[in-house]
Amino acid sequence: MTYEINPTAALYWARRQFTHYELMKVHDSSGLPEYIAVLKPNAMHTGHAVLVCAGDVIELCRVLHAQGPPRLPHRSKTKNI
Repeated sequence: MTYEINPTAALYWARRQFTHYELMKVHDSSGLPEYIAVLKPNAMHTGHAVLVCAGDVIELCRVLHAQGPPRLPHRSKTKNI
């Protein structure tokens, strides 16, 4: 799998829209591209998918947009001492 260092204009735009994800384009051993979004650590526990994969950047944006804006993380319940 290879990772593209210089993003396309579409991927760069998507990165600005979905700042709570790390978006990247990778290629498998046969050269086929795949777009991947990984939820950033500070956005964990917000109800969003941790990993999203798509065949093109438009499809990836569609899936990420359908999740809605990031919410505040859920706090774990702790006992009062």
